[in-house]
Amino acid sequence: MHGKISLDEETGEPIDINIRSTQDLKIRGGVLANLHKGDSRYVHDHAEPDGEWLTELAEGSGALVLHYFSIVISGSKRC
Repeated sequence: MHGKISLDEETGEPIDINIRSTQDLKIRGGVLANLHKGDSRYVHDHAEPDGEWLTELAEGSGALVLHYFSIVISGSKRC
């Protein structure tokens, strides 16, 4: 990964995130996520008057593939 992250000096919150992948990246062997060489991401956040931070812009090129697995077991009994 190559890029720049700008932080708010007072709160330490990220304001701008601008990154580009320099090679294929697999997180947990590709089970959780895949990011391909040359993909880019840009995110801009801003503070609201009440102090909450909101994402104003999120864009990118290429496909970030996130894999989410959720296994819920409830009310199961062994017989």
